[in-house]
Amino acid sequence: MPSADVLISLCIQGYAKEKDICVSGVISQCNVSNTKLPAPGAADVPYTACNNFGDTSTITSTYQVIVDSTYYYPVAPTLTVVIGNPNNYTITDVKTYDASGNLISVVFTVTYTFPLNDVTGDKICLTANGVVIYNPQVKITSYSFPTGNTLSYTGQTTNFTINGIEGANWAFNMTSSGLFIPVNVSGTIDSTGTYSFPVTFPAATVNTTYTITLTGDLASTFCTVAPYVPCSTGQPSVFTLEQYVGNTLGFNFSSTSSDITIGAIQNILFTPLDDISAPYAYNIIAYSDNNVSFNPTPANSDWPGQTNITPNSFVFSVVNGSYAVDNNTNPSTITAALTVDVDAVGNTNATSILNLDNYLEVQGCWEVVPLTATCANGSPNVFISDAQGYSGTTPSVLGNFISSYSQGDIIKYKNGASGTQLCGTILSFAEGQDPVDGFIDEGVVVSGSVNSPFATCTECLNNQQ
Repeated sequence: MPSADVLISLCIQGYAKEKDICVSGVISQCNVSNTKLPAPGAADVPYTACNNFGDTSTITSTYQVIVDSTYYYPVAPTLTVVIGNPNNYTITDVKTYDASGNLISVVFTVTYTFPLNDVTGDKICLTANGVVIYNPQVKITSYSFPTGNTLSYTGQTTNFTINGIEGANWAFNMTSSGLFIPVNVSGTIDSTGTYSFPVTFPAATVNTTYTITLTGDLASTFCTVAPYVPCSTGQPSVFTLEQYVGNTLGFNFSSTSSDITIGAIQNILFTPLDDISAPYAYNIIAYSDNNVSFNPTPANSDWPGQTNITPNSFVFSVVNGSYAVDNNTNPSTITAALTVDVDAVGNTNATSILNLDNYLEVQGCWEVVPLTATCANGSPNVFISDAQGYSGTTPSVLGNFISSYSQGDIIKYKNGASGTQLCGTILSFAEGQDPVDGFIDEGVVVSGSVNSPFATCTECLNNQQ
């Protein structure tokens, strides 16, 4: 062995090279519509790149997305790493717009920074959804005029609102059948797409028809040729509104008898074509100087006018009727309580009048034969009111005695307001006969019963007061 260090020279040939790292994957259409590039249903686009650890390579710089004609992207298309490490990828894009500012194309650039190891099976998803470009015709599209079925007869002001595309021209004209100055308004739709203005209808003194005409750049959905209504495609360009004065439906009695006094007619005010709530209540009254009763009682269908089929007339029906006579009042009171359904309102006033002559029966008086002291029939006969009696010398209403007295009853009566108290036998009831002389005396008491007939003429005579 050498006793000291020996320098040995070596000659080495060759070199060292760093190993490449590779990545591979595909770009796929994951959520795409209305896009012409990439072609619908096209196969995935594969990519491969290799480089040193930590270096960056461009995977693609020409991945272009183009929307279909007449479409645009309201939301910009995107490329998203769904399989792989998104931190290794950098995705940028360049967008293209049309003259109206609509996004129509995007070119993507994708770069990759290499990790320590190879990567395979990465996947990048494309999301791109086009929608049709809104490019409507410059037209008036609709209007709003919430007046209801009819105009209030007291007058009203309602806004007429026109809707359309900016730049569309319009003209409004309104005329009426009455004394009314025509309304003319015109304009052009601005960027808000709408224009409103007030239209005033004055109070009606007569039935009035208003005709509204809208012209201008109207859309094809408007009905512009008569008849304008009904309009199945949209709205009529010409239409009418009705304004009616209040019309009434009234009920009352009538009679040709001088003994009957008719009360005031009851009218209820309606506006034609307005919403109708049913039923309606009518209370009718009349007065009679005689005691009367209904015979027969009127039927619901007896009230006139219910079968009227004249156009624009009231359509109504009496669905219930309650009739009463109170002969305890002076004069007697005749009433009817009606329930009426109204199905249509006419444009003129209407009345339904029931003639009482066909239904009332006069009750009349008792025909009485005066009695002598020996209970023999005397003369002349007298007529005793069935509705009045006397308390002392004061007349008082006793009510209808038809049910209390009958033929052959012996009664006590007075032959006048201050006449003598007499006895008599009832022969019969004289219907329709006015009292000639005498009134039943309410002071008669037999066995504790007021207004009872006497058993014999002697008992009656013996109890004269």
